[in-house]
Amino acid sequence: MDITQGCAGFVVGLIQAFLMLEQESVSRVALVNVDILSRKVSTKDRNSYPLIGDAASITIVERGTDPSPIYANLKMDGTRREALMIPAGGFRLPSSPETAVPEDVGDGNFRAKDNLRMDGTAVFNFVQVEVPPMIDELLAFAAVPIDQVDWFLFHQPNKFMLQKLADKMKVPHAKMPSNVVEKFGNASGVTIPTAITLNLGERLQSESFQVCLAGFGVGLTWASMLMKMGSMRFCGMVDYPEQGDR
Repeated sequence: MDITQGCAGFVVGLIQAFLMLEQESVSRVALVNVDILSRKVSTKDRNSYPLIGDAASITIVERGTDPSPIYANLKMDGTRREALMIPAGGFRLPSSPETAVPEDVGDGNFRAKDNLRMDGTAVFNFVQVEVPPMIDELLAFAAVPIDQVDWFLFHQPNKFMLQKLADKMKVPHAKMPSNVVEKFGNASGVTIPTAITLNLGERLQSESFQVCLAGFGVGLTWASMLMKMGSMRFCGMVDYPEQGDR
């Protein structure tokens, strides 16, 4: 099953995986989250290109004996799609030689219609306005106070946005890591499993935590999940070798 969901892809993929496990014939699901954003962003677009990274994650989801419930919500608003999108490549505007031609967008940056376009101010405001009430709604439904959540492992567009979001939610910065982009770049939804392995990798093999996951961006789409995470057999990173190291 192939799901195109961008920044919320990891959370949406987990939701789908858990739904599939409701079938008796399914006992294990491999969730593969991959974004190669470097191919979608213009190298002459200073608003986006310096932040971009490429990454992939593999998560094995299977039935367990822990009765702890998992809560999730998902929201979409297509009327605000132009804040973060690739104009060409779909049925409305198929890719062509013309859509691949870079254009001066008026601020000294150049990008084609085949490239990612981001209105940074609109995206920042969207995150600050929409994400906190989404998390409040999730925690209220689960009857879990915000101070009982051990970690907020969110999609990481950049460090500034995450710290401002933590302030808005009155969550300590230490509980909402924002160290992915400075090390690996923004790889869309893969920043969530990157944040998990980078900050909690070894601990999750012997400890358990109440975690809140959230993804938000292209679409515009925003989703969150509250779950107990831990006792994993493996939780770590594998550095992909450079071309010359193969």
